[in-house]
Amino acid sequence: MSKPYTQEQLSDQFESDVIWRRKELSDMKAAIRRADTASKSVLLRALITMCYAHWEGYVRVSANAYFDHLTLRKLPYSVLERQIYVNSFLVRLDMMYNVRLSIEARCKLGPRLIKSTI
Repeated sequence: MSKPYTQEQLSDQFESDVIWRRKELSDMKAAIRRADTASKSVLLRALITMCYAHWEGYVRVSANAYFDHLTLRKLPYSVLERQIYVNSFLVRLDMMYNVRLSIEARCKLGPRLIKSTI
């Protein structure tokens, strides 16, 4: 999948992702209609699981594409919604925790993170 440099490319990614998900769900629905009575209940439960998986997958793919788009545009945080800044800061905090930096390094990293993102 190409990088979403423009809003049109981002929109195309959203659209192509939802199209194949709808087609797959539609194919499953058609298979349920053709199935014998004993298989229908099993396939219906599978369809429910599949619907949830596609919903969750679409949200994840779309969110990642949107954040990629924002990153590629290199906009300053001052023009973005506050939540975008908070999300980026949380990722940095998580990284700081996972790396297991010393207390001294954490204290030095905190102010530097704040200055570099404002």
